[in-house]
Amino acid sequence: MKNNYILITGVGGFIGFHLANRLIQKNYNVVGIDNLNSYYDIKLKKNRIKILNKYPLKKFKFIKMDISEARNFSKLEEFSIGYVFHLAAQAGVRYSIEKPQKFIDSNITGYLNLIEFCNKKKIKKIFCASSSSVYGSNTKLPFSETHVTDNMIQFYAITKKTNEYMSKL
Repeated sequence: MKNNYILITGVGGFIGFHLANRLIQKNYNVVGIDNLNSYYDIKLKKNRIKILNKYPLKKFKFIKMDISEARNFSKLEEFSIGYVFHLAAQAGVRYSIEKPQKFIDSNITGYLNLIEFCNKKKIKKIFCASSSSVYGSNTKLPFSETHVTDNMIQFYAITKKTNEYMSKL
């Protein structure tokens, strides 16, 4: 596996950056992608990428790309990818009410494109981050993966739950 790359989507985000950094320190090769959108501070994302780019090119390769465009996955063809950590998503509970199409494009279409790419490349392991938002109006704590999550209360949660359903196929 160490000869292969681990693909991390959303590598400019907090979790993606720290995961990439740790994996590289453990001697794994990482290819990280991010669209660097402006929902969160772009400067912060770029600074994180700058830190990762200090590693040798074999250890870390960054590709700016939008996963909602299937054709962009051709940028990853040269890499032998063994595992995928899917952390990319359009975030923002309130923003999902204002701009639902952005959430369909990034969170649903983007994830479908990633799954199709993984199927084509015969990548068998995708680790996908969901969200506690899928628990919606559930008041039973602590949350559990066995809880019913049919009462989501905003659009962001619906897109994340859709990803969970797609992951089961």
